[in-house]
Amino acid sequence: MRNIQTLAFLAAASLFLGSAANALEDPDGTYEGTMTCRSLAIQFPQKIKQDITIVMNSGKGGFAMSISGEEGTIASPIGGLLGNEMAHPEKGKLGGVQCSLAWGNYNGSTVEADITVKPGGAKASMKGTLIRLLENPGLISLCTFSAKRTSTEPVIVPFCT
Repeated sequence: MRNIQTLAFLAAASLFLGSAANALEDPDGTYEGTMTCRSLAIQFPQKIKQDITIVMNSGKGGFAMSISGEEGTIASPIGGLLGNEMAHPEKGKLGGVQCSLAWGNYNGSTVEADITVKPGGAKASMKGTLIRLLENPGLISLCTFSAKRTSTEPVIVPFCT
């Protein structure tokens, strides 16, 4: 029974992650777009919409990214996994956690996004969700974002260690 579960898991993972031959084209670069956050800060609800810049680099099935807004850094660095759909190699999914977020340290963010890299690699976009926690002053935010790649120039964001 254990072998069947393992095989089923591996089959499902291979469908999601694809193969090297069908890998997502290079998603690295700078993205610009907007983010809308619904927050609860010190017991007061807020809704904030702002322009954002996302810089991202990837390698070996993972990624590192930084998200900044009109008032500075929103979340950086974020590290996680990046995979593509086998049937649609131009479409992928990423999910990650801000490196500083840990049990007992409730300051950080998690991100989940769909990413599309058009054949040829110059055009790319991502659309996703960011959950942000700041223990002091007591901020909880649920944010949605959408961004298009504006540059394929290499960027350096440190991977979590």
